[in-house]
Amino acid sequence: MIAMKTKLTILLLLLFTNVVNAQFNSGQKMMGGQLGFGYYSNDQASNGIFKSTSISSTISLAKFVSPSLFNEWGVNYSYSYSHYPSNANNIDEKIYNHSFSSYFSRTKLNSLGKNFFLGFTGTGAAQFQFGKNNYITGDYDKINSYQVSINGGMGLYYKMNRRFLLNCGLSNLLSLSFSHGQTNSYSGSSTISQTNSGINLSTGLSGFSFYNLTIGFRYLIK
Repeated sequence: MIAMKTKLTILLLLLFTNVVNAQFNSGQKMMGGQLGFGYYSNDQASNGIFKSTSISSTISLAKFVSPSLFNEWGVNYSYSYSHYPSNANNIDEKIYNHSFSSYFSRTKLNSLGKNFFLGFTGTGAAQFQFGKNNYITGDYDKINSYQVSINGGMGLYYKMNRRFLLNCGLSNLLSLSFSHGQTNSYSGSSTISQTNSGINLSTGLSGFSFYNLTIGFRYLIK
């Protein structure tokens, strides 16, 4: 009798595993999208009100190479605007910044139960930024930079139905990046150029930040 129950339990576990694994198929494709908006305001008393606004959008296409592994390609655009009413030199400053990036990632899914998955993602990305700082004096800075990076992250995935996959991810577990930038400062007829480069290695294991928390969705095409 005990042996019979053991065989039945094993059979049910195998069936459950097959059901979980069958939720995605090799060759299945997904389209993803993500929109972001941010606004911040801080009254700095006699200096005035500091304001910052940002928007971003991401479009991606993914393909399952196995029922538990998918590759994803995506592009992102973001824009931000900040207004500093006064700084240490009492100079009003307005900052405009544009950013374009492209990435490739690979995600391994591990089942946590029906429709729930824990995913581990490795990502390679390239980013280009350009912007301008305007001062009330008429002086201004032009800034151009680029960055290449390798990131490791993890996230939770929930299959809402046969078409939609919701995910919440933490993107800062491990990051290695190289960046290079140039700033040209214009004041009257004079121009000053500065360049900087750097390598950065960071990990999010020491703390948690909502800044690195992303929420998105994917549409299962077939």
